[in-house]
Amino acid sequence: MDCSKCVYNSSTIAIEPDCEQLSPELEAVVMRCLHKSPKDRFSSVDELSQALNQLTEVQSLGFNSPLSPLSPLSPLSSLSPLSPLSPPSPKTRWLLMGVSAIALSIGLFGLPKLLNPSISNNLPKEAVAHTRNFSVVKTLAGHQDMIWAVALGADGKTLASGSEDKTIKIWNPKTGQLKKTFFGHTEAVRAIALSLDGNLLVSGGSERTIKLWNLKTEQLIRTLEGHQDTIWSVAISSDRVYLASASADRTIKIWNIHTKQLLYTLKGHSDWVFSVAFSPDGQTLASASKDGTIKLWNVQTGQVLHTFTGHQDAVRAVAFDSLGKHLASASWDGTVKIWDVQTKKELYTFSGHGDRLTSVVFNPDGKTLASSSIDGTVKLWNWENHTLIGTLKGHGDWVLSLVTDPSGETLVSSSKDRTLKIWHR
Repeated sequence: MDCSKCVYNSSTIAIEPDCEQLSPELEAVVMRCLHKSPKDRFSSVDELSQALNQLTEVQSLGFNSPLSPLSPLSPLSSLSPLSPLSPPSPKTRWLLMGVSAIALSIGLFGLPKLLNPSISNNLPKEAVAHTRNFSVVKTLAGHQDMIWAVALGADGKTLASGSEDKTIKIWNPKTGQLKKTFFGHTEAVRAIALSLDGNLLVSGGSERTIKLWNLKTEQLIRTLEGHQDTIWSVAISSDRVYLASASADRTIKIWNIHTKQLLYTLKGHSDWVFSVAFSPDGQTLASASKDGTIKLWNVQTGQVLHTFTGHQDAVRAVAFDSLGKHLASASWDGTVKIWDVQTKKELYTFSGHGDRLTSVVFNPDGKTLASSSIDGTVKLWNWENHTLIGTLKGHGDWVLSLVTDPSGETLVSSSKDRTLKIWHR
């Protein structure tokens, strides 16, 4: 645009008829800025900025179809990571500068807002946060079949994985070195858990038994029996007193780790129980079931405290945040839900995966969480801002399990592709 043909004074900006023709989309934005009636102009800086960003994006991607100046943006929680956009052409830059000048002349931009750099950064939040995404630092191979479960010691020095190949492998997550393979199971290992000190390993699976292993001596301590079907999940309380196991027999069992005695059999779910998790204080147990519900239980009495409903399909995994105030659930309905443990209210629902979910974990910061899916991806979410931070791709098949270290800087995923991936940021 030849700016020498534009007339500007303190009260008006006009473009002479012989100026270069504006695109219809940009012309609509300009004309709305210049409308005589204030009520017909853009009502805020954000509204104008949104219209300009949409216009720039469409031009950069080469779309020529008309765009409504105020078409709504897609929810951030459903976006996939954005590919970098090519910079606008010099012509487009001049046109957008002209529109900004128009907006300034009619008082749309106040000086304080103009000087605030935050309003100029209008990238979708996912694109901004993507720089803090995890990247793969190691891929561990050695299992001969899908890896159902993964657990990481609190000190970050011990990583355990359980597989359809009937084995449990112990790894050094820092070096990727395989330290030990346990062969005690006769069928698929679908559940594993590590005590906080990293010395006790608990495993369960299709053979319906639970095995306790001493990782210092590398010996089997005890085999616990009682379930009538596949064991899908095991969990150890933070004080290492209680062990919980969840089974396709629709029950949860609470065991005393020291005496190896069964304390309670919890009944209430009407279908397979896929997942169990202790609250940080060890007083509450959460369970997730194929019946579509999540239940909270009193560990001391075995009584059900509450039942959460809202998912439209099986709930595959459940996790507490580091303070025990919030609960996350991952479902076959393709969503992650966040619940308030005290008020028993649903706080938010994330959607974005392309298939059933398999696992969910909170980052220790309590603000972000990760979910995995049969779609082969891991998604990172900021539940406070209700945004998708990014999508981690690298596995060649279903991602089945996730675990994070206490620092929140390391994430480990296991997959049907027979590998473990260690992600770091």
